[in-house]
Amino acid sequence: MQQIMNVIKTIGVTLVELTGNAYFQRRFCLLETFATVLHGGRCAIYSHVAMNAVHQIEESRGVARDDEDFVIGGVKRSIDVNLWAAQTRNPDDKAQIDKFIQESIGFEELDRKVYQVACESLDTWFRWTLR
Repeated sequence: MQQIMNVIKTIGVTLVELTGNAYFQRRFCLLETFATVLHGGRCAIYSHVAMNAVHQIEESRGVARDDEDFVIGGVKRSIDVNLWAAQTRNPDDKAQIDKFIQESIGFEELDRKVYQVACESLDTWFRWTLR
């Protein structure tokens, strides 16, 4: 597990492409996001839903700060981080990830942190669209 954490630390950036809530239903993906944040890396989230909302607005005008809830609010509300319910292909991987998380941050705190990072990343992306 430590080797995986070190590789993620070395990379320093995790790009999450949101397609529904699938990313947050995979244990390794949650571990990847946690490792990125733990080691001071950057987590960037891209959402097709949010991008489509921006394109819809731009057909008639520029995106404004008041559009934030329309563009990313629904995406944020749809994020459901629950490590306990997340899946792995291999039961041994699940056991290793669970042990690592329980001994470090705990399930509830990981869920909270990953959700917070996801929302902050969406906020950053939205501010970028205002340029």
